[in-house]
Amino acid sequence: MTTATSTISSTPRSRPVISQSIQTSLSAPVATRSVYRRPRTRPCEHGALWTDRRPRRSAAPDYARPVTTFAAVILLVSAVWSFIVWPPFLRRVTKDPRSRGADGRGTRFLAVHVVLVSVSLLIAAACAATGIVLLVT
Repeated sequence: MTTATSTISSTPRSRPVISQSIQTSLSAPVATRSVYRRPRTRPCEHGALWTDRRPRRSAAPDYARPVTTFAAVILLVSAVWSFIVWPPFLRRVTKDPRSRGADGRGTRFLAVHVVLVSVSLLIAAACAATGIVLLVT
């Protein structure tokens, strides 16, 4: 039996050197069985083969659909609320004496509130569209 020598010192080591052919023939079946193993199958009651692999889980958790539905309802309720509340507010602002100047032109008070109501109604429309898309999909 041949012994290996260390590169650091010239004293022989006690570990025997195994030839490459012996090492390959002993380790190949072990690696093949563990790495390349086929899944075990057995017939189900309806004739198809059942594998004992775990079923793939979907990316979304089980509670994702109720949460999505809840979010869609909240978006729709907030959109309806905005469409109910903002137009009467704008009518009251236009009747306010601060919205028109002495010459009858609109003031900054009116312009700011028109922009506020317009942006709020655009956001309400986006919320309504998102809520509808979430409910449909």
